[in-house]
Amino acid sequence: MTTTLHADVLILGGGIAGLWTLARLRSLGFACVLVESAALGAGQTIASQGIIHGGLKYALDGQVGSAASAIAAMPEVWRACLRGDAGAPVDLRGVPVLSDHYYYWTSPGVMSRLAGAGASKVMRTAVERVPAAERPAALRDAPTGMNGVDVYRVGELVLDARALVARLAEIGRGCIVHGEPAPSVEPWRGGSPLRMRCHDGRGVEIRASAVVLAAGAGNEGLLTRFILNAADALPVRTQRRPLHMVMLRCAPGAFFGHCVGTSSSPRLTITSGVPADTGESVWYIGGQVAESGVARAPREQIAATRRELTECMPWLNLPDATRWATLRIDRAEGVPPSSGLLPGLRPELPVVARSGRVLAAWPTKLAFAPLLADEVARELEAAGVSPRADGALNPALPAPPVAAHVWDREGVEWS
Repeated sequence: MTTTLHADVLILGGGIAGLWTLARLRSLGFACVLVESAALGAGQTIASQGIIHGGLKYALDGQVGSAASAIAAMPEVWRACLRGDAGAPVDLRGVPVLSDHYYYWTSPGVMSRLAGAGASKVMRTAVERVPAAERPAALRDAPTGMNGVDVYRVGELVLDARALVARLAEIGRGCIVHGEPAPSVEPWRGGSPLRMRCHDGRGVEIRASAVVLAAGAGNEGLLTRFILNAADALPVRTQRRPLHMVMLRCAPGAFFGHCVGTSSSPRLTITSGVPADTGESVWYIGGQVAESGVARAPREQIAATRRELTECMPWLNLPDATRWATLRIDRAEGVPPSSGLLPGLRPELPVVARSGRVLAAWPTKLAFAPLLADEVARELEAAGVSPRADGALNPALPAPPVAAHVWDREGVEWS
């Protein structure tokens, strides 16, 4: 038996881009269906570090670019959503805030660059120098003085990315389907039926006025499904920027921070969580070491990260029981040719490209999800897609699960 659904918008992809866009469009009255082939958030979203950046990271080199200026407004948007303020684009009440601030500290002997004119122009949250007596446990034994370590507290949020996905899934309940598009050789045209296969074996036919591709790395393959003619090509290319993240268990307590060296990119970015099977802390480590480690085997990457921790935090004594693991992530992004961006460099802003009534969307950063959804809404309006009065579909179809935290996933090998 085949179930037929009628929608204003079909969204493919259940990460932060798709889920936030679903919630936002439904709040505007659109009838939407989101289809996810795996688990919600299983790609980049839950593998992110959950930091809602406010611009400081992008202004460390003293340059105030469009990314720094745009992202400066994002923390307050997220805070309004977390409070459930009237007029907030999405109601995120109940999503845990792991920390309402994080720390920047300098490599031993490296002068701080955090109070530069560029950073001060874009920051809307306070940057406070932290006296030695008030430093967090992970930085308490760091040296002070001329060749010591400077520590700053930055008032930006760190969220539980899995809980965020679970909350967005709750908001979208009844409109999220566990399935994937059935094979097809014909390009989709607005209003024509799109056949899906649910993971329970049922067939679904969706008739939508527009399609939003929000599948991250999966957008590249989906674009060949939905736009086959050269005349229909989207003015965008896709790129992947891989990371080789590192996790360590039995970490010395929860910690959230960036280590600043001589580059505008942090040497280390550390966030924390708690594995489901124990009460011990886990550190989740990104930054330059994750970017440079993509060519390393897991053991080599762990060894490189240990060396980096020794250089950035020489005072830190890790327990003998510390266990290590790595995780590879592909950051997928859209790059408009007009940007002139060289391959491998991060786009400054979220990217939404449209051909007719097919849209492809990449948020670039977790914090940009609200900006991305608003841009999708504007593009739908430009395409002549307006919401119906009955925005709730409530299909009785199987919903996908929420992916586990990265440190709880099957297949992660701990040393």
